[in-house]
Amino acid sequence: MNKHVLSGLCTLSIIIILGLNSCGNLNGGAGTNRIAFDSVKVDTIVALSSDSLAPKCTLKLSIHYATGAHAEQINHALMLSGILSNDYYKVDSIQNVSVPDAVKELVNKTISGYKKDYNQIYKQDRSSMSLNYELDITTKVRKGREGVENYLADIYVYTGGAHGQSVSILRNIDVKTGELLTKEKIFAGHSENAINALIVKGLAKHYGVRGLKELQDSTSVFAFMEPYVPNDFLMEKDSVRFVYSTDEIACHAAGPQEVAVSYKDLGKLLKK
Repeated sequence: MNKHVLSGLCTLSIIIILGLNSCGNLNGGAGTNRIAFDSVKVDTIVALSSDSLAPKCTLKLSIHYATGAHAEQINHALMLSGILSNDYYKVDSIQNVSVPDAVKELVNKTISGYKKDYNQIYKQDRSSMSLNYELDITTKVRKGREGVENYLADIYVYTGGAHGQSVSILRNIDVKTGELLTKEKIFAGHSENAINALIVKGLAKHYGVRGLKELQDSTSVFAFMEPYVPNDFLMEKDSVRFVYSTDEIACHAAGPQEVAVSYKDLGKLLKK
């Protein structure tokens, strides 16, 4: 993949780098009644001037999207999950747009918004080193529990300061229906407290402590909030993996937190 470094004087029409790569069918063989995935890739840098030290907007995107059965339903739901949303672009809930077109729009609006927001500041202070912007989105698809595909999006955004922000968006796709399996569809009603207890137990074991209080006091995990079941989880072969992004339930230095709870332990807390 070639990387283009463009000055702020260049037109947006030459910024887009799109590559379509077939990932095949993760359920064994291609076909119109099977879920398969292709991807869109973008690798681009736009500088505010021709100066080699000029601040830059860096975009590195690798976005998988469904083809074949239920493709439109799956892709619309994934986009509404926030995988393509930033300060400059959001997918309209009623908009029927393809993923490649949405990626083009994301790139165009991010670059034009970046130049609008930062050009004037840069002209006034060309020594500023806090005007760089970076957006890195990498998605993966892998086989989960029988009849489920796992969709993973790792998103990193840097807008200046000491560090950027990392977020993971995890979704589970029902192969038969194409719907996203949210926690409301997977877990039985009134099961949250019991699932919370299993999550705390798993995290406490990981850190070598006993119970919630020691977990809060020793690791900062859940130190400022009550335990809760995250929206981001993966229905894997033998367990449900609950994932909390960096800064979500612990200090930044602790990084992301995750714990796998077996289907056996979840038992009747599962609807399906």
